[in-house]
Amino acid sequence: MTDSSSLPVRDLRQITVRPILHEEDSRWNALMRTHHYLGFRSLVGESLKYVALSGSEWVALLGWGAAAFKCGDRDRWIGWAPPEQFRRLRYIANNQRFLILPEARTPHLASRVLGLCLRRLSSDCVSGKCKIPPKWEMKNPPSPRRRRDDTRGSPGRKKSYASFRNTFRKGGALGWQTTA
Repeated sequence: MTDSSSLPVRDLRQITVRPILHEEDSRWNALMRTHHYLGFRSLVGESLKYVALSGSEWVALLGWGAAAFKCGDRDRWIGWAPPEQFRRLRYIANNQRFLILPEARTPHLASRVLGLCLRRLSSDCVSGKCKIPPKWEMKNPPSPRRRRDDTRGSPGRKKSYASFRNTFRKGGALGWQTTA
């Protein structure tokens, strides 16, 4: 691996984010499987995969999916009553994976990529450490919980998570819409 001190500092204004192409799916999966600390099998439910580019070089990968049916910390934070919650879950997107590729370590790259991806997420849905971008809030770590089949990671490891507060309106920034 290249010494990070010898890597060029990227001009963050030149970073672009786009959904991956069909023929890039196996590359995205392989990079995520190799470099993400949780590994990778697949994204759960309706999902979108993104790549961040500096010119033609892949610098980051993101995977977004439909919201989990229940998430106690999220549900308390939003404050929806149960009937309202289930009607509005389509307005929530869950960031299932986010990876800055090892060769792409650049200050503020993670927040730039998250911001760019969020700006386009709604329109696409219609048819570590990083600086939290504006309008995102760092939340208390969720209760330690492990899936029964999860053998990765260390027991009791707490994770923080970031939430983006959005005004929930028809076609809002994170509005999942289905076609009939």
